[in-house]
Amino acid sequence: MNREEWEKIEEKKRFLRGYIAGKRREQLILDQIQKLRFDATCPEIKGYDGMPGGSGGDSDLSDYFSKIEELEEKLEAERLAAVKEYEKIYQAIKDIDDPDQEEALRRYYILREKWDEIPKKIGWSRSKTFRIYDEALKKIKIPEKRN
Repeated sequence: MNREEWEKIEEKKRFLRGYIAGKRREQLILDQIQKLRFDATCPEIKGYDGMPGGSGGDSDLSDYFSKIEELEEKLEAERLAAVKEYEKIYQAIKDIDDPDQEEALRRYYILREKWDEIPKKIGWSRSKTFRIYDEALKKIKIPEKRN
């Protein structure tokens, strides 16, 4: 494989990983929301005792809820972006005319299965799985970007 072919394959992999990256960003936001909720429900951990003249108080709590609301809006936007990316990737995989190649790509890039699991679930050898995957990468087409 020459450098140009390798670069095309890498570009296709980046495209196919778009959904996985979106799901990771989504999970990161969810983790942030959970941490803020935990901190808001356990103020004593952060040193907010709620006593008059003490640190913390209502404004600190409202800051938490404001930040949580902001993150929830980001989460919704990220989920929408992930769904749109999923649809593009799903269609590109579906357009491959070989069901085995479709399955290999779908299991890895959409279902996020590990390479050790895929051959076992499909009933192929590991080498056959990678051969089918490599052929699928050569065939898949990245959709044109629309403005």
